[in-house]
Amino acid sequence: MRIGLAIGIAAMLATAGTVSAQERVGTELKGVTVFTNGAQVTRSAKLTLQPGEQTVIVTGLSPLTDTKTLQVKGADGITILGINCQKHRADSAEFAKKTKEINEKIEAIDAKKKRNAVEAEVIAQSEKMLDGNCSVDNRTSVTPTADVKDLTGYYQTELLKLKERKLANQEESARLGKERAELVSKREKLAKDRKEPQTEVVVKIDAPRQMTTKLGIVYYVSGAGWYPTYDIRSAGIGKPIQVSYKANIHQKTDEDWRNINVSLLSSDPSTGSVVPVLRTWRLGYGIKPPTYRTDGSSYDAQVYGRVSDRNGRPIEGATVSVIGSGVRTTTDSEGNYSILLSGDNKSIRFTAVGYDSYTRSASAGSRVDVSLSKPQPVRNEARLMGSARAKMSRSDDMVIENDEVAEMEMEDVFIIEEEVDKVVSTKGTRTAMGYQFDIEKPLTITSDGKAKTTEIGRFELPSSYTLASAPKVDNDAFVMAKATEWDGHNMLSGEATVYFEGSYIGKTLIDPSKAADTLSFSLGRDKQIVIKREKVSDNKKKRVIGFTQEKTIEWRTTVRNTHKYATDIDLTDQVPVSTDKDIKVEVEELTGGNLNAQTGIVTWRLNLAAGESRSLTMRYTVKYSKNRNLILE
Repeated sequence: MRIGLAIGIAAMLATAGTVSAQERVGTELKGVTVFTNGAQVTRSAKLTLQPGEQTVIVTGLSPLTDTKTLQVKGADGITILGINCQKHRADSAEFAKKTKEINEKIEAIDAKKKRNAVEAEVIAQSEKMLDGNCSVDNRTSVTPTADVKDLTGYYQTELLKLKERKLANQEESARLGKERAELVSKREKLAKDRKEPQTEVVVKIDAPRQMTTKLGIVYYVSGAGWYPTYDIRSAGIGKPIQVSYKANIHQKTDEDWRNINVSLLSSDPSTGSVVPVLRTWRLGYGIKPPTYRTDGSSYDAQVYGRVSDRNGRPIEGATVSVIGSGVRTTTDSEGNYSILLSGDNKSIRFTAVGYDSYTRSASAGSRVDVSLSKPQPVRNEARLMGSARAKMSRSDDMVIENDEVAEMEMEDVFIIEEEVDKVVSTKGTRTAMGYQFDIEKPLTITSDGKAKTTEIGRFELPSSYTLASAPKVDNDAFVMAKATEWDGHNMLSGEATVYFEGSYIGKTLIDPSKAADTLSFSLGRDKQIVIKREKVSDNKKKRVIGFTQEKTIEWRTTVRNTHKYATDIDLTDQVPVSTDKDIKVEVEELTGGNLNAQTGIVTWRLNLAAGESRSLTMRYTVKYSKNRNLILE
């Protein structure tokens, strides 16, 4: 009986000890869903629980975890009483020990340097005293020659000793200074190489019985993302377009993703999800109407530049994205980038882990250099994350969402370098939030910021070809491919590398959001089409009638097809559109061109036989006040 009672008491004490202890439990990475900006990470922790209340610390979460998004899922009838979030450095003890050792050595060196400074002062005073006692002024005319010789020898001997002590003192000071500088550098490197504090979740659990169960941890993390690019290949005019659809996945979250299932989503959780609200439009003289951000575009162009920190050092791997589109790229090792955008004015966002994001407008063809600033460091390393109490059945999951969060400190920069993966099988679907791509082969994406390039689609698009030119801007003709049946391939906006007839042509922009049934893009210049646009002399075409002056402007464009086959070409030019009732534009000749009266764009659709040349005339007259100056060129 006593034995049984003793065993029961021992068991109760053992259980009580288990309940009061805070056990650290590692987690296993189960899967990742990567957004265009950020990722959702799913982890699992295996727990052995005793009956009653106990606290478990779940480790292994990224330091960039957004704790507002933290979800804890459990099963087997357990009750989650509350959760906290905290930061923990695994190397804190070792770092403190090494730092203390270095600081003690620096203090010892500083003490030696002080003694050396005192010795140097004594040597200087001794030299001064020796010079005074042995100077010629202290000698008399009756001083014996032997005494003078003895005094001179003494002076030389003592001065030599002092000079040797002074030299040794200087050498010792230099050695101590060098040793101290090395220790300071070592201390700085130790701090720089220190691991980021990992995020930990403190979970308080009430278990109905002794059991082994699992907790699911789901959270959003910054410092990751993906963006699409394409390889466009055409074997020649009349051939279908071959498309290689690629996903460039990068992450620097301080946790390696090894051999895991990866899904890609085209949405960006960091953008606002609130429906825009129109403001009252109050009409009156001098009152501007409310303005809203729009994404209108007129033509594609490249913006380029450099991203650096406040000290001018290049930031490698910074993400550069065009707001309002899926177009993005990353900076190289020198911080340089180039990106295609649509429209005369667009906003570009620059982001890098460890730096505040920066947004500015850019015009087509411009250079945009930016410098990013470090955020203010966060001092508090732990915050109460909220609590909840809920009971679940054996088959249900428990989800705890946090109300209060700790801000996370980000101090690193992710570096993007392309690393091409083999073709993998991918399942693409449309969801309410955009496109989702489930990569069916597990991937490994290490936390080094290097882009993992994975092909997520390869398909062929039926295409027709035409030539297009705007000789007012560029006399060359451009080969334009018009692809159909593209909308079933879940394509997103992105840069495309173009190859035509086996040769690299350049880069273009694919923007399905602006396409209708046909997806158009340029395949480069056709030098076999010769175009020349010239102004016809207008010296005698300006006249004044009363209070009105008239000026007639005429342009002649010649187009010649030097191919050995017939070809179609679309030419565009323009006439001015008046915005003033006192300015009138009268179009007199277009040689069969079609005029859009709203935009002033004139379009010709030409079919040129092999070797054929065609001449087009565009003539118009502008009437306006003779007392006003009007810029017509």
